[in-house]
Amino acid sequence: MWYIIIAVIVVLYFVGKSAQKQTPKKEISVSVKVSTNPDYLCKIAGVQYRNDVQDIGGFLGYVRSEPTNPHDKNAIAIYRNDGKHVGYIPKDETKDFREWSAKENLPCVGFIKDGDEVALYGKVKVIDADADETELEVIKFVKWLVSNFGVKFIPVGFNVDTDKTLRTKKDWLAFLTEYIDEKENELYEE
Repeated sequence: MWYIIIAVIVVLYFVGKSAQKQTPKKEISVSVKVSTNPDYLCKIAGVQYRNDVQDIGGFLGYVRSEPTNPHDKNAIAIYRNDGKHVGYIPKDETKDFREWSAKENLPCVGFIKDGDEVALYGKVKVIDADADETELEVIKFVKWLVSNFGVKFIPVGFNVDTDKTLRTKKDWLAFLTEYIDEKENELYEE
């Protein structure tokens, strides 16, 4: 339970700091840079060129550098677990991403959905943690997907060990919440 209190204090601290630094009436472009977190969240570049409506939903996958990419030797591609190339880490974020982790073939979880300004839009969460923490981060993201988009966004290949019948959004959210609580207690209990 103490880890939740610490997490809340840390979040409030950083929210307060960012609120102090905001400049009114001025747009600031900020890259996502996470050096101490086990995950990196960003938009998927090029998702509208490599996917179509049948790809809408959540996915499990991995990221991999493409040093032989003819357009960008620093490109970092995003793949689903079935090998389909869904897009890239945005070009303006590859430096931040490489500062966050220099590892190859990191696992990720993401989604593709109808876009407002483009045909398709997507986000990906790349995870650099041990197996248990990776599982926890994936499950948290899947809970977020179900909460925001419904059960149709549960990634293909996502399996949970349960004897419960999970059909509705409410069933899934209750189960995932309980699972996350148990996993966090198991991982972070002293």
